[in-house]
Order: sequence, then structure tokens, then C-alpha cells
Amino acid sequence: MENTYLLLHPSSAVIVEEIFEYIRDYNFELKHVYRIPNWDKVLDQIYHNTYTKAKTIKMHVHAHAYLNKYFFGNYGLLLILHKDVSYEKMIQDTLEVKKKIRSRMNDTKNGTISIHLNLRKANIEKSVITELPNDEDTIFFSYVHCPDSKQQYTEDFKFFQESDLYRLRPKEINAVLKYHSYT
Repeated sequence: MENTYLLLHPSSAVIVEEIFEYIRDYNFELKHVYRIPNWDKVLDQIYHNTYTKAKTIKMHVHAHAYLNKYFFGNYGLLLILHKDVSYEKMIQDTLEVKKKIRSRMNDTKNGTISIHLNLRKANIEKSVITELPNDEDTIFFSYVHCPDSKQQYTEDFKFFQESDLYRLRPKEINAVLKYHSYT
């Protein structure tokens, strides 16, 4: 059985109930929920293949991880999703849920909230920092990640299977929803 996933960033905990509602609205079955204790390492791994596309991607991912850890901690959630449609349709619907989540929290992308991070002072790995004025970058919170291709899902699920992830029981999922916390 093929599945998709949403990787919830630590910053998404404030709207976790709404995220679960969006999943239901799109008629997904929530197969499993896993706690991600070292979210930044998982993020780095799943973006690893995209680092070669542009020099700035790795820098942005590391800066994004730094800010999430600083403000929200380093725990995320992995939501495994399924629905009885073609895999291509399931991938498209998962992307739509991601877009809906991001549009709900648009204030960090539309300029209402801008965070300028001095990458050198934040101890972002020097080899990651590209040429920027004053070594600063403007960061926004994206709250959620999911791949946009079947190939990337295959690679990511292989990585997840090899990782030491903790599957939440229903009582623990209810606590996540009640307290808006992934820890």
C-alpha cells in the first residue's frame, strides 16, 4: 500500500489541530503519527538531494532549522497518510494540504513577520553560508514539508524506515492536539 506524508516542523504545533482537520477535509486516513526528536537532522537528510540544485538551499534549510530550534524546540511530527485514489492523485492532494497549511500561516511569507538572522553569529556551518550582505538572511517559517514526486517519497520512506522513530499511540496523539506540543 502506497502512502504519502507530511513532516510537521516544530513551528506548526500552534496549529496542529487545524492541520489534522485539513487532513480529514481532504479525506485522508491518518495511518501513523511518529514523533521526530531530532527534527533538524531529519530535515537536513530529506533536503540532502536538493542541495546540489542551488547554493542557497542548504543555507536556508539550516537557517530555518536554527530558528525553529531556537523558538519552538527540535521536535516535529511525521504524519503518514493514505487514501484510496491513484498514487499521483494522493501526492497532489498531499501537496494541496501543505499549501492550505502554509496559506493559513501566511503572515511569515507575506512580509507581516520577517526574521533576519545573522548566519555567522548563529553558528550556521561556514561552508553553507553563501554570499549575502552582512551575512544575514530573511527567514520565514514554512511549518510543513512533503515531497512533490513519487521518487522523493520512495527515498524518504526508506530513510524513515531506517530511522529510530517513536510511533505515537492514540492517547499521545490526543495530548499533542490538546497541548499543541510535540515533546
